[in-house]
Amino acid sequence: MPAMPAAIGRAALAAVHFTLAGLAVAALLLAPSAHAQAATGRTIVSLTFDDGLTQSPVRDILQRYGMKGTFYVNANLIGSGGDYLTKAELDALFAAGHEIAGHTTNHVDLATLSDAAQRTAICGDLQTLNGWYPGQIHSFAYPFASTGPTTQSIVAEGCPGIGQYSARSVGGLASGAVCSGCATAETIPPGNPYYLSTPESILSTTTLDELKVLVTQAEETGGGWVPLVFHRVCDGCSSYAVTSATLDAFLAWLKARESGYTYVRTVYQVMSGDLPPPPPPPPLGPNLLLNASLETDQDANGRADCWLRNSYGTQTATWTRATDAQAGSFAERVQITAYSSGDVKLLSTLDAGQSAGGCAPMLEAGSSYVLGAWYKATAPVVPVLFYRDAGGVWRYWRDGPLLPATAGWAQMTYNPGAAPAGAQALSFGIALDSVGTLTTDSYSLQKVLQGPSDTTPPTVALSAPAAGATVSGSAVTVAATASDNVGVVGVQFKLDGANLGSEDTTAPYSVTWNSTTASNGTHTLTAVARDAAGQTAVSAARTVTVSNAVADTTPPTVAMSAPAAGATVSGASVTVSATASDNVGVVGVQFRLDGVNLGAEDTTAPYSIAWNSTTASNGTHTLTAVAR
Repeated sequence: MPAMPAAIGRAALAAVHFTLAGLAVAALLLAPSAHAQAATGRTIVSLTFDDGLTQSPVRDILQRYGMKGTFYVNANLIGSGGDYLTKAELDALFAAGHEIAGHTTNHVDLATLSDAAQRTAICGDLQTLNGWYPGQIHSFAYPFASTGPTTQSIVAEGCPGIGQYSARSVGGLASGAVCSGCATAETIPPGNPYYLSTPESILSTTTLDELKVLVTQAEETGGGWVPLVFHRVCDGCSSYAVTSATLDAFLAWLKARESGYTYVRTVYQVMSGDLPPPPPPPPLGPNLLLNASLETDQDANGRADCWLRNSYGTQTATWTRATDAQAGSFAERVQITAYSSGDVKLLSTLDAGQSAGGCAPMLEAGSSYVLGAWYKATAPVVPVLFYRDAGGVWRYWRDGPLLPATAGWAQMTYNPGAAPAGAQALSFGIALDSVGTLTTDSYSLQKVLQGPSDTTPPTVALSAPAAGATVSGSAVTVAATASDNVGVVGVQFKLDGANLGSEDTTAPYSVTWNSTTASNGTHTLTAVARDAAGQTAVSAARTVTVSNAVADTTPPTVAMSAPAAGATVSGASVTVSATASDNVGVVGVQFRLDGVNLGAEDTTAPYSIAWNSTTASNGTHTLTAVAR
């Protein structure tokens, strides 16, 4: 058995990602709040449309699927001509139940304006719209996603005659290769209602499959809020346009996902809590933690048995066995008075596990678990998880969601999803990584006894390289799109039936292929998607041709064919010729007279040159040919 680590950190491995198990249960914070409680396994998509440009087709498409959108418009530009919506078109959108929202009067860059000018641009727009649709203006978006040092506070101040409203930016959520390490969804309710995060704007180059990934990546990581940012809806009118056909197909796909707890709602509906209920919580097994309430201290060392006071990095921390418990008589408290790096946390003991007579709860392969703890904190804290691998080494697994400071007891519950392959035991705690005080009590770790039945296999399709493409080089991107009614765990790419690299567990799914390791000629690529229930699907095969330069270490061969050896020649046009061959190809043949080039190199077979022998002295001369 390896020695139990005195300190175990997480920062160096913070980029590791794992997808959720078939049961989608996200973080649930039960702290008192005036807002709706955080979503559990529910994904909300908002369809937002900026600028009031070429958006009339949207009404009919949304109507087809019974969905409502949020339209951020500039009041002074409505009815101004060109591609802008007319007032009648905007009225029709409002009458159909869509949300109309502010975007400044003339689509100005707020970061370039004085505070007074910002208030005029923001409030002038909102007040004009409120005059058109009294009491119905609740949302705002920053043009160009641009804010200055005071912009958010100006928005938060509000405008005369306008009620409380939110403000949306653009960006901050994972969007393919952009912000790949970012969150996949905004929280419900959002941490900052005056700077709502979104994926990057939808462009004319955004494919239907890429749109789907923006949703499925949120579904696969516990749900949340995905506000999508569209501009124009038209065919080829702008780089910021989506075609009507693509939008229609996307909404049809979204509609079919309602049974899996993915819904479309306007921005105001999300902010006001007008949301469908989350899926019911699953039944849970008994608490697997020993001394879960921190009551027992049989060795009288002032610490709860089966629990480890852990730290890493540099800070000054003091631990106390506190008596203001959430339940029972004792809790554990830590106070950081000086902080430089790392964190402190109470962990269930990092030992060989209960099956070996230890304290750490054992894991069952393929099962899902819900973690719980009660806490009080003067600063934000975060759950942090560790697992014991097949070799008996304790390793960092992942962080949970950021938990806010709270003066009273609040409960955290979290389903981290499927544990890493080979994990045998689990330990977790709540980490404090700043100056402040954290008190914890009443921990729990419970196995999910059952979840929604998943009998639907995933779908997968190769997206690159194109079918029939010719590829070469050491960095060929092989990519695929995949989706599932619950969640895709990973995609394994295959070359001629053999695994090509390791399984990619994070969307967008791709692998870099060194095609120089394959023979020149035709090869077959496929992708295999896997969901948390173990079901797989194989993509349609794509044939590609590998064409890499072949290393050439064999020199050509060459032989003189005319004139004959020992011949006597005369005149101004003596034919000098040679035959040449090579395993790859002859580039040219250079003839020489007495070692000196005779005319220019002949680059085309049959190789020959006309020699004016009258320029040479009478007598014996030597002819040669050099093939290249």
